[in-house]
Amino acid sequence: MRKVFRAAALLAVGVAVTGDAQARGYRNGTVNTPFGSFNTNSPEYRAAGGDPFAAERIREQMMMQKMMQQQMQMEAKAQAEFAKRMKDPKFRAAYEAEQQRVAQSMAAMSSRKKKKKHTLTPTQSSAKEVPAKTDGEEATTRSVDAKK
Repeated sequence: MRKVFRAAALLAVGVAVTGDAQARGYRNGTVNTPFGSFNTNSPEYRAAGGDPFAAERIREQMMMQKMMQQQMQMEAKAQAEFAKRMKDPKFRAAYEAEQQRVAQSMAAMSSRKKKKKHTLTPTQSSAKEVPAKTDGEEATTRSVDAKK
């Protein structure tokens, strides 16, 4: 009797431990998602509470932040290089001449007269006038779309 009791107790403990591990999402290795395999030991996966889809969103947010930082670094580098080149008098003169040329062409484009769009007069409208059906009253007209 004791052997049966011990076996049942061991079985109950084994089920409780494995059931608890599955309920909390403890896994070793990788999980396959539509986005590819995902490491379950990663900080994103743990921060997501074991949800691979939430972990993927966290990973995407981190990648976007990293890309934004890289973009800001590239812009700062380009601005520093531009400031350095503006110290050269030849470059500065060429740059200012180009800016004036662009401003003049933009002013010329905006000063052109715009063509009027052709609008239909009431007699040229696309609607036909059709007599309306009435019960014994005078025939009136109503506008009906010609495309019908």
